[in-house]
Amino acid sequence: MRPLVRIRAAGLCLLWFLLVSSASLTATPLFDHLSYRDGLTDSAISSIVQDDEGFLWFGSQSGLHRYDGFSMRVFESEPFNTGSISHQLVQTLHYGDDDALWIGTNGGLNRYRPQTDDFTRYRYDPHNPRGISSNSVAQIKEDSLGRIWTATRAGGLVRYHRERDEFSHITTADGLATRNFGGGATRTAAGDLLFGAFSKVVRMPPQTFANGGTAPPVRITEVTVMGEPYPSASVHHRLDAIELPYERSSVQLQFAAPEYSLPHRNEYRYRLRGLDDDWVDAGTRRFVDYPNLAPGSYIFEVIAADSRGSWSRTPAMLRITVSPPFWRTSAFSAALVFVAILLVWIVLQLRTRAFRRQTRMLEQQVAERTAALHQVNQKLREANASKDRFFSILAHDLRGPITGLRSVME
Repeated sequence: MRPLVRIRAAGLCLLWFLLVSSASLTATPLFDHLSYRDGLTDSAISSIVQDDEGFLWFGSQSGLHRYDGFSMRVFESEPFNTGSISHQLVQTLHYGDDDALWIGTNGGLNRYRPQTDDFTRYRYDPHNPRGISSNSVAQIKEDSLGRIWTATRAGGLVRYHRERDEFSHITTADGLATRNFGGGATRTAAGDLLFGAFSKVVRMPPQTFANGGTAPPVRITEVTVMGEPYPSASVHHRLDAIELPYERSSVQLQFAAPEYSLPHRNEYRYRLRGLDDDWVDAGTRRFVDYPNLAPGSYIFEVIAADSRGSWSRTPAMLRITVSPPFWRTSAFSAALVFVAILLVWIVLQLRTRAFRRQTRMLEQQVAERTAALHQVNQKLREANASKDRFFSILAHDLRGPITGLRSVME
């Protein structure tokens, strides 16, 4: 094979060198190049990969380019489009065995989604311990076990967990020589990953963290009520349940995982069934406050993960019962119902008695008026009888003179 020859062209271009065999030494070496005329938007190309469909991907300081042999498409960062790449400056590219294209930028890690023709962004968030550890991604490599490793410029090495879509971090606390990586990475024939760092080369054997971590147990170490330790004859991590009066229902719970390889990186999730429907990520925080719990029954659960992200399968649990005030108890409610029924009965009785009293009064009035009418009728009958006797006597007394006058006149 003929050695490669470097040709300096006008303007920096992307070059493919076509090697020619010794049999064609008399022929002019062929060089193909892409430039601004072909759609490149930048003269500095940082990384090149080819996917299984044959597309060539170029990373540059002005975005991501895809070349199909005829035309160039440019993917740029759009501030208000979360489906675009997270930063214009593309520093590294990697096409994985699972056909995933990874893009490392100066503003986060990206994964291309061919189904929707956009990108998933992974950006540094100081409040998310399972996110990427730095926005400046220097290199991306896949080990012989199919695991994606990212070397960052300020956050050490990061491993991507496909099954959980999250990351775990390898830093100086794990024995890493540096947190600051630069360009250059490869996988050796033995399967080792080599990452170039500032004044160092870091080697990672293929079995590094291959088995993951060990799911740690978790314990509730302290129960505090209204700022004071909960009074108990047993140590708090052996408590199964506590009962609180309604006026002392502010609780703080502390928990810990007895896993001591990197205890400061143990993480926790908790929930209070009866209040929280979903698990709450606490990160490395080992306590939770529940101020003024409403009367009722609750179950507190907490799980933990070691520094490798292996979560405990069995949560630590504590039953919490907040007693209601007496006016919210079942006995008080029953008494209220009884009193209400009694009041209704008394009201009905009083109204019934009043109705009966009114009925008797009306009956008495009717009887009195009936008696009065009877007396009036009796008097009227007596008056009519007197009138009849008077007119009968008068008619009898007048009959004789009238008869005598009729005889004289005749």
